[in-house]
Amino acid sequence: MNEIIKKPYNKITSLTLTNAGLTEVPAEVFLCKNLKKLNLSNNCIKSIPIKIAELTKLRVLNLSNNEISQIQTGCCNLVNLETLILNNNKISLIPKQIIKLQNLKILGLSGNKLTKLPDELQKLRKLRQLDISRNELKKLIDGILFENLDSLWGGSNPVIEFDKEYYFSGRFKRLYFFPSYSFASNRDYSELSKNKGNIFSKNINMTSNIHTENNATKSIFICYSHKDIEYKNRIITHLKTLNYEDRDCKISEWSDSKIETGTNWKESIINAISNASGAILIASTDFLASDFIQLEELPRIMAGLNKNTHRIFPIVVKPCRYNNSRLKDFQAVNPTNEPLSGMSETERENMYLKLMDDIDKLL
Repeated sequence: MNEIIKKPYNKITSLTLTNAGLTEVPAEVFLCKNLKKLNLSNNCIKSIPIKIAELTKLRVLNLSNNEISQIQTGCCNLVNLETLILNNNKISLIPKQIIKLQNLKILGLSGNKLTKLPDELQKLRKLRQLDISRNELKKLIDGILFENLDSLWGGSNPVIEFDKEYYFSGRFKRLYFFPSYSFASNRDYSELSKNKGNIFSKNINMTSNIHTENNATKSIFICYSHKDIEYKNRIITHLKTLNYEDRDCKISEWSDSKIETGTNWKESIINAISNASGAILIASTDFLASDFIQLEELPRIMAGLNKNTHRIFPIVVKPCRYNNSRLKDFQAVNPTNEPLSGMSETERENMYLKLMDDIDKLL
């Protein structure tokens, strides 16, 4: 820990300790009295210590992807907190004391075990973004009079009660109900959850349970190492040809080259993966050695695959240990011992055409 914290404790305002194998919050963290941002995501932390309340200047706290089962009241004493991310834990109950977090603007509770939400949530007057997707909620927030909430993620819940008029009353700017949940019994919720992305970017027929999209488009996320950019660019050219064919939907490719200056690049990538119908994986040694691909992109892509919301299309472009990787059970476009780099131009082009055939069949 001391090797990571190299500044004097009172000089530290931002601290990131992700993927560190932590089972508890290190004691040294509580010595950083001027800490404003703390990221402890992707560890094995099981509880939030009461001492967290000593970090009175904390504005952002990220404890996502841990093993937390309970929100301690000490966390609710962080009265200056503006962002609290607790996604992908084991939380089943939100304490009523959460009402103390009156400066909270963003609250992430996705991927937990919540069965109901406390009424106190609606009293968080500055709350603007709420993610309660992938829980066990039979009812979302119907009828709750949030003062400033304008963005809600509520997909993949076993919803029974659902007031569609409430969500389309004009109070929300962004609604995300995708992915759908197999056992949701409410028909309105089930139909709306088939729409990827923000529902208000779609053309929803409110008089029936039928939804339509203008110029239906399916997005494909391209996962690659920058050292393999030549292969990515050629694949993009081939993808364009699909849009000039007689297909029911258009194909829109997305890679990090579409990230605009000034935008949050990591958030853009995560959103692109979430909204994609498929992912092309350009496999090579550089691909398999990339920390960001292995720790950030692939886990999200595989999660979508497990929920049947994604298709993956691996293609091996350079010699690599594909058959020893987490992708070993997934059929690549080409034989894994015959990478594109060892092929003639004609052979490579034929592999690209085979990839397009697979995409055309499955998307």
